[in-house]
Amino acid sequence: SLSEIFYCDPTEVLGIEKAGKLINFEVYPNPVLEEDFYCDGLNGFGSGQLTLMNNQGKIVWKKSFSGEGTAYSLQGVLEGVYILKLENEEAIVFRKIAVVK
Repeated sequence: SLSEIFYCDPTEVLGIEKAGKLINFEVYPNPVLEEDFYCDGLNGFGSGQLTLMNNQGKIVWKKSFSGEGTAYSLQGVLEGVYILKLENEEAIVFRKIAVVK
């Protein structure tokens, strides 16, 4: 039936598989209570781009990354729920984050 073809499990993590292995990274704190957040699990990504988009797909923040341990500032970003897109030459992964001021 048509509903079986388009069924999506809402509990699954947004992401992609690379060579049969799920690419996973964590964003913390989430919700972002201050202006800074961190991404854990970026070592395997090398370098790339982090992009924050609002619920209409508009880019509100963009930053390059290279490895782990970097604090990313969301100074000037309004309170709300956003999609964080991590992208490099091999993968694109999305996470939902909330910003609370």
